[in-house]
Amino acid sequence: MKNKLLFGILLVLFTTAAIFAQTSRGVVSGIITDPNGAVVPGAEIILTNTATTVTRSVVTNDEGFYRFDAVDLGTYSVSINASSFGKVR
Repeated sequence: MKNKLLFGILLVLFTTAAIFAQTSRGVVSGIITDPNGAVVPGAEIILTNTATTVTRSVVTNDEGFYRFDAVDLGTYSVSINASSFGKVR
């Protein structure tokens, strides 16, 4: 009986924690590479919400990786600027 009660309490606690972990925001991330597959460090990535025109920017790290945290729901455009390359949207 004690095991069932303990299991029930743990189930409620873990379920409650999972419910509160939900969010309406997302993450946009990726790795920028050139046509040969080599990573592009130092590229500027610009994320623009097309409805509000609010922009955010980050720079890729040494592995070409970028990440935008806490991105609100919506439609976005992404622009990439890197030296020796043209602008990509």
